[in-house]
Amino acid sequence: PGPTATEIVIYVGYARAGVLGGIVAGFCYIHPAFLIMTVLSWAYFRWGMIPAVGGLVYGLTPAAVGVLLWAALQLALASVQTALELALLVAGFVLVYAAHWPVAWVIVLGGLVGLTRARPGAALLGLVPYWLFAAVPQAGAGWDGGRMATLFIKMLKAGALLFGGGYVIVPFLAQDFVNDLHWLTSSEFLVAFALGKATPGPLSITATFIGFKAGGLTGALVAT
Repeated sequence: PGPTATEIVIYVGYARAGVLGGIVAGFCYIHPAFLIMTVLSWAYFRWGMIPAVGGLVYGLTPAAVGVLLWAALQLALASVQTALELALLVAGFVLVYAAHWPVAWVIVLGGLVGLTRARPGAALLGLVPYWLFAAVPQAGAGWDGGRMATLFIKMLKAGALLFGGGYVIVPFLAQDFVNDLHWLTSSEFLVAFALGKATPGPLSITATFIGFKAGGLTGALVAT
C-alpha cells in the first residue's frame, strides 16, 4: 500500500545505500511537497476569504471534481476486466454510499474475496494486519485519545490500506475527516484535493492540508 512513486524512490535509495539510503530518498522526495502544501494551507486558512484568493479556490474546486471523476473512470476501466471484478466494484459502491460502511472494511473485504479465489488457505492469515488497521478507532470522534492521536491513527490506517493508486485515499479521508469527525467541510476537502493535485509530489500530500486544519504545523507533521 501507499503511493507508487514514493515507494519506487525509496527502493532506488535502498538499492544505492541500504536502509539509510531508502529513508533519505523517501524523505527528500516528500519534503518539498510537504513544505509547499504547508505554506498553501496556512495561506488558505489565513486569506481564503479574500475575494482574489476566493476566486482562485472557486475555480480550483470544480476542476478538482472533474479530475476526480475522470480518474475514477480510468481506474475502473483499468481494474475491471471480469464479471467478478465488476460485481466487486458495484458492491463496494453500494456498501460505502448506500449502507455507509467504512471504506477500510470494504477494501479489506475485496482483498479477502480476491485472495480466497487465488489462495484459499492464505486468505484469512494474509489479511490479518489489514483487518487490524480497518478496525482501529472507527469510533473516531468518540475516541478519547486526543485530537493529534486520532489524527495520527486515522492517517496511519489510510496509508496502510491505500491500494490502487493515490486517488483511493480520497474516500478514506473524506469519510473520516468530513463525514465522521467533521474537522473539514466538503468545500475545504475539495480545496485540499485540488491543492494536492496542483502541487508536486504524491496526491497523498493532501493529508498535510487536513493535518494543518486539525492542528496547525504540528497537525501537518503528524498527518504527513
